[in-house]
Amino acid sequence: MNPHDIRSQFPFFSAHPDIVYLDNAATTQKPNGVIDSIANFYKTHNANAGRGSYPLARNLTNEIEHVRKQTQVFLNAKNVEEIFFTFGATDSFNKITSSISFFYLEDGDEVLYCSQDHQSFVLPWISMQQILQQLGKTIHLIPLRVKKTGSIDRDDLYKKITNKTKVVNITHIHNMYGSDNDIRDIKNHLPNKVILTVDATQSIGHMPVDVQALGCDILSFSGHKMFASQGVGVTYIEKRLHDILPPVWIGGGDGATLADNTMHLNHYTRAFESGTQHYAGILSLGSAISFLESIGLETIHRHLAFLTQELVKRLREIPDVEFAYGPAYWSCYDGYGIVSFRLRSLPSTEAGFLLGEQRIYVRTGTHCLANPTEDTIRVSMHVYNTMEDIERFVNALNSLLSS
Repeated sequence: MNPHDIRSQFPFFSAHPDIVYLDNAATTQKPNGVIDSIANFYKTHNANAGRGSYPLARNLTNEIEHVRKQTQVFLNAKNVEEIFFTFGATDSFNKITSSISFFYLEDGDEVLYCSQDHQSFVLPWISMQQILQQLGKTIHLIPLRVKKTGSIDRDDLYKKITNKTKVVNITHIHNMYGSDNDIRDIKNHLPNKVILTVDATQSIGHMPVDVQALGCDILSFSGHKMFASQGVGVTYIEKRLHDILPPVWIGGGDGATLADNTMHLNHYTRAFESGTQHYAGILSLGSAISFLESIGLETIHRHLAFLTQELVKRLREIPDVEFAYGPAYWSCYDGYGIVSFRLRSLPSTEAGFLLGEQRIYVRTGTHCLANPTEDTIRVSMHVYNTMEDIERFVNALNSLLSS
């Protein structure tokens, strides 16, 4: 794989050849295929899917269902009905959390979660706990410890499982630590009654994500971190849960109908997709999947592992660097493109501003962690990043620290 050839497929870098973009965990740039799919939708076949019998509407409906099938294959889900589209991961998490809370959890049940995960994955549970309390139902949110490698302390998790545990809420690849939680091992230690929900926002597009191999019950992600547009997401729900977790948010479309003042679900997936969807975004997701598959997820993973370890090696040479949890503490040569650290002599936000003045874009702050404990610089790379990007970043960092 030649990242320079891949980079040429992204108009952003043609427009800004001097920018070193290292904030891919926040959002990725978009390749020509994705941009074209969005433009072509609005130029030539804008309609409302599932609403009309005329050719334009029917064709769009077929295209959306093609992307659903494409997503099913991409995730290796057993059934296309296990896939529904959302407006992003935050939308997915709120819909899933609401359904689990109202229809599955009973008074006194427990949810195990990591308080250091992204707040979009944690706050819906805090919100539902407060709502349920107002309705007379108490659920207990049990936080899990994180090891210095950035992954969940699985021994701590397994010790905290009780007969009241009904949900385990786990991130696949952490958005700040860049660590991989062993989802398969976690699933193997859970009783059958426990629902395993997974945030795959940072793993999708960085490595193969196979829902059957992982064994997760529910998995969600956003499109914009895997080269698709903003405002589109995906949720996978294993089919055995369809009778247990009905949708809470309902609206227009053919997912549900009203008869004799009673709502009837006609189609599980489409019921979760009530209302007019972000069709351009869904189509862009299909183009993004095609782009990723043209390169190969294993190839992307190898490239990111190389860049991750090279960046860690270069940062170790800077005495002022103090690593946050993550790949600096791993014993293996691996990585998913995310490295976070702080500088002993310069606040992270100031360093990020000064780097930005040199056209090097990194993320600084607390990175949307639910319970932030530190202010860090986060470098997050993807398939179009190169060793030249790392060299320029490290040289600029050394220049800041010596001035």
